[in-house]
Amino acid sequence: MNALEEPGKLPPSLRLLRWFWATGVRAFLALYGHYEISGLENIPKTGAVICVANHSSNIDPLLAWSAVYRVRELHGIAKIELWNNPVVACFMNCMGSVSVNRGAADRAMLKTTFTLLEQGRAVGIFPEGTRSRDGRLQRAQPGLALIVRRSGAPVLPAAILGTKEMMPPGMSIPRPAKLRMVFGEPLLFAADTPKETILQATMEAIARLLTDAGEATESPYLRDEESCEV
Repeated sequence: MNALEEPGKLPPSLRLLRWFWATGVRAFLALYGHYEISGLENIPKTGAVICVANHSSNIDPLLAWSAVYRVRELHGIAKIELWNNPVVACFMNCMGSVSVNRGAADRAMLKTTFTLLEQGRAVGIFPEGTRSRDGRLQRAQPGLALIVRRSGAPVLPAAILGTKEMMPPGMSIPRPAKLRMVFGEPLLFAADTPKETILQATMEAIARLLTDAGEATESPYLRDEESCEV
C-alpha cells in the first residue's frame, strides 16, 4: 500500500482495513490503558501539519495514531526495522506510515514527507528519533527543523503519558496502565527561523504539556544549559 494514495480516493478495501485496525487499537487501549485524549480541538482539520510528541514506548505510535485518527488521517514516520515483521508491516502500511533508515540521510523518506505535506496531509514525527530509555526528554534530531523550514507547515506539539509504565523499553508484553495524550496549540515558524530555535521551541512545548498534565518535565535544552553552568 502507498502512503501517497490520493486524498479522498482511498480504495474501499483500504478504508475497511483502516477501520478494522483503528477499532482494534482503540479496543486494546481501552482494555489495557483506560486512555484519555484532550486537546483534539487543537488539531487542524485540514491542511499540512507536523504532529510531534515525546517517545518512550512502542505503544506511543498506536496511541498517537488512534488519537489523531479521531480528527483526520495521520502518516507517521517510523524506523524501517518495523517492516521486518509481516503483521507490523501490514499495520504500518495500513496507516500510511513512512519508513526511515535511521543510519543514514534518508532522501526517500524526506521526499515522501514533503510530498505528503504538499498534499495537505498530517505527518507524525517523534523528534527525539528514538525511545527515551529513562523517560526524560532528549534533544530533537535536526531533520525536524529541515522538514519544518522547507515545508512551512505548523508544528502540533503533544504529550504522551503512561506508555512507559505500560511497556517501557526492553519489555515485550504490555501491562495495564492509565494512558493520556494531550495536544497543544500549533507552533508556527518563519522560513528563516534558525534550526536550533525550532528544535528547542518544539521540545519546550512538549515539556510544558507534560508538566501541565502532571508529569513534571524539563526541556533537554534547559537541562543541558544548567549542566554547563555547574
